[in-house]
Amino acid sequence: MAKIGEGKTEEYMKGEGFVAELNDGQEGSPWKQDINNINDGFPILSWQE
Repeated sequence: MAKIGEGKTEEYMKGEGFVAELNDGQEGSPWKQDINNINDGFPILSWQE
């Protein structure tokens, strides 16, 4: 049976590893870590700063 998706914890999704995963294969780095707590610590798009 094919694996459809993999669950991620909130802690993981707020970390650098998840941002790197989102940006993998993208042109440039559209996603960045939310260091200013704009999105409750979850990744934001680079223009949202």
